[in-house]
Amino acid sequence: MGLKDRLAEIQTTTSRVYNEYCAFQNMLLALNPEDKKAVDDAFARNIPTSLIIAALRKEGIKTSSDSMRLHRAGRCKCPKK
Repeated sequence: MGLKDRLAEIQTTTSRVYNEYCAFQNMLLALNPEDKKAVDDAFARNIPTSLIIAALRKEGIKTSSDSMRLHRAGRCKCPKK
């Protein structure tokens, strides 16, 4: 089995969705509109990443502070505007 075959196999056997967004943006897209607005408002009010992460985790939402920091700084893999 060659590399081409192995990569094709991964694409058909994995449930993970590969897209153009970072992990943090994918988490945001999965939130309900009210929660997404709350996170957006927290960003606008410059609430520290560590406090936003703590609030998300208390609600059972898993995300990493590193992915949030990169996303907030515009250094993640999300398309740039």
